[in-house]
Amino acid sequence: MKHRRNSELEELEEQLRRAEAEEAAADVAQTDEYPDEDGYEDDFDGWLDDEMDEYGVPDDEDPSPLYQNYVNGYGRVPEEAVYADEVEEPDDRRESMNRRAVMKASGGRRRKKKRGCGCLTALLVLALVIVGGLCLFVRPPRAEGEQRQRKRDTATILICGTDADGTRTDTMMLLYLSGSERKVNLLSLPRDTYTLTSSGKAAKLNSAYGRNGTGAEGMEVLLDYVRDIIGYRPDGYILLDFTMVPRIVDIMGGVDVEVPMDMDVDEIVLSKGYQHLSGDQVLALLRFRKGYATADLGRIQVQRAVMKAAMEQWLSPAHLVGAVKAVSLLENSSLSSLSTGNYLWVAKTLLLGMSDFRSDTLPGYADYRNKVSYYILEPEKVLELLNESYNPFRTSIPAGNLNIAG
Repeated sequence: MKHRRNSELEELEEQLRRAEAEEAAADVAQTDEYPDEDGYEDDFDGWLDDEMDEYGVPDDEDPSPLYQNYVNGYGRVPEEAVYADEVEEPDDRRESMNRRAVMKASGGRRRKKKRGCGCLTALLVLALVIVGGLCLFVRPPRAEGEQRQRKRDTATILICGTDADGTRTDTMMLLYLSGSERKVNLLSLPRDTYTLTSSGKAAKLNSAYGRNGTGAEGMEVLLDYVRDIIGYRPDGYILLDFTMVPRIVDIMGGVDVEVPMDMDVDEIVLSKGYQHLSGDQVLALLRFRKGYATADLGRIQVQRAVMKAAMEQWLSPAHLVGAVKAVSLLENSSLSSLSTGNYLWVAKTLLLGMSDFRSDTLPGYADYRNKVSYYILEPEKVLELLNESYNPFRTSIPAGNLNIAG
């Protein structure tokens, strides 16, 4: 039985080597005239203010409860703090013992270390594909109508979380995934980002979804606002109701994260320090903001740190069963433009790219305009960051593509 398992692992490793060799050959053969750099067709399914916060909704519009401030029931989502990741240094002795155990299990032979994913990662990717039964449809999402040449195997996905009443996207993050670059980048779009409505009135970015019908219609308009800010339309979106967070976290067995300070959110008390959190505790951490010196910006940092920790800890063979259940929950309980094949591509790319992870917030500063607090973007810095880490195209994003309100 042991010999058979080793043989199967070796066979999978050989398959992975062949696939990587074929991928490298495809990279060399690719030219500028190639119509679709990633080899996929385009015809697939396609979250600083205080309690005086207002939304900057045009004066001639009805100030309905959808756009009221924290005092009126908005933003039961707490605040933020500067978040420092603490990485525990590996125990040299334990690491040595683990190496000996691996050698023993493989018959005493030292296996050559592979670049990228190891055998267990390959097994997880293979299992995800088999479970989905969609080998031929594992592909990145793609924005319709985009003619610019793309980086191979690269896509961007807008991930949003709604507030308590489901009308404002108080969490907005752009996930940049690149299989060819082996990168996973996460860009936060502050909820108070200053924008202009179609009639030229000031409004916060997080209100675009609710002001335009919510649902799929609201998300399509939000994507247009995001396109004005980043110079291109994201390839897809996932809209989460925050009530789903505890379910997903519990399915995956919780997550180990750093709690930046003592906090009490809706009778859930968390103490400062690195610890294992359940689903309800993670939701409390994500919602807390009033204790942070930088309010919502602090919360944004914590949110990204939680997402990074979750991806690093959950993307492993030990969490395979939970991952399949979580993907099923996302597909059935969230609003998304992604197909099952897109979700499988996301899982594969996360597995291969988590060794190179970075996170950022759109560059800008807080300001009051007409007694309303906004986050004002700085176009030149935004463009520089986008071209450095969030550009899915083979050429730079031109300044003219950005239409940032200021």
